[in-house]
Amino acid sequence: MKFIILSLALLGCVLADVSELGGYDYHAPAATEVHGDFGGEAGYSSSVPVAAAPANTYIPPAASAPASTYIPPAAPAPAPSAPVNTYIPPAASAPANTYIPPAASAPAPSVEVAEDGYRYKTLRRRVYRQRV
Repeated sequence: MKFIILSLALLGCVLADVSELGGYDYHAPAATEVHGDFGGEAGYSSSVPVAAAPANTYIPPAASAPASTYIPPAAPAPAPSAPVNTYIPPAASAPANTYIPPAASAPAPSVEVAEDGYRYKTLRRRVYRQRV
């Protein structure tokens, strides 16, 4: 039994060794030949205009930054005035109490739900075998 297992393992290692294969030697794609005339002048023509050679001209230096001037700090904000004691009248009185009869009691639930809300009380059905 050990011999069969070892021979299968050795066979698997031999079959798994693919180092002698050249798997990544792909050939370059074949060059395509251009047939026919595509119009236009002979050769390549660019539709982008070509700028003329630069000319030597004098460009004056940029204007200097304006001179810094002294700006005094902003005046402090005025202190808030002290609160003034004024009379505020009391709020309007609450409405008078009147008798309101109690609401009618809710009807009893038709199904008693368990505390967790998932189990319901069910009636067990008794199935009697009919003996023939």
